[in-house]
Amino acid sequence: MNEVKSPKKPLMYYYTIVLILLLVFNFVAMPWISEHQIKEVDYNTFINMVDNGEVSTVEIQQQNNRILFQGNDNRKIYKTAMLPDNDLVSHLLDANVSTTGEEIEQTCLFRWAALESGAHPELALLHAIPNGGKRSKSEAARMKAAGVKPGVPDMFLPVAREGCHGLYIELKRRDGGRVSTEQTAWMDALARQGYKTALCHGWDAAREEIQRYLGGKWSCG
Repeated sequence: MNEVKSPKKPLMYYYTIVLILLLVFNFVAMPWISEHQIKEVDYNTFINMVDNGEVSTVEIQQQNNRILFQGNDNRKIYKTAMLPDNDLVSHLLDANVSTTGEEIEQTCLFRWAALESGAHPELALLHAIPNGGKRSKSEAARMKAAGVKPGVPDMFLPVAREGCHGLYIELKRRDGGRVSTEQTAWMDALARQGYKTALCHGWDAAREEIQRYLGGKWSCG
């Protein structure tokens, strides 16, 4: 029996298909890509946009040494490099900008601790350990020589409770935040030495850990 072959489609058919795909890409995909691409601005522009109420959300990415933020339309994304600015976090909080990132979480926790230190004087002993952040090779070498070690938890509350010598807290942002091998090793080693350690996602989780610890609801013995 002779095989019946389907007739070949004319070349114009394939040209038409390609043309349709290109039209779909240009009218659908390209506007989406343009709308969602990240626009880079300088730090002063970022601050001016915050002051003018043009920023809705901010994510401080210390490990990448950059700040991502969105405009009020919540569609365009911007980025800027981080610069030394001790007032940045307070600036964002005062402007009521929705902000994420470990630095903002830590600042919120210390603001809470300052307000609660009247009822719990021990909170005045809570302090940060500056081990995180992105540094140049020369600065990292200098700090390593001075005794700074990677992985040490972010904060320490040197208050004894229920057999624990103190509380170490590793603070991550609410959504995500990777725990490094060094951080895990430090928390395990500190726990073996009689310290309470806690990994907290968000400042409110850290606050709850501190409240439970001071309330004697943990035992290291």
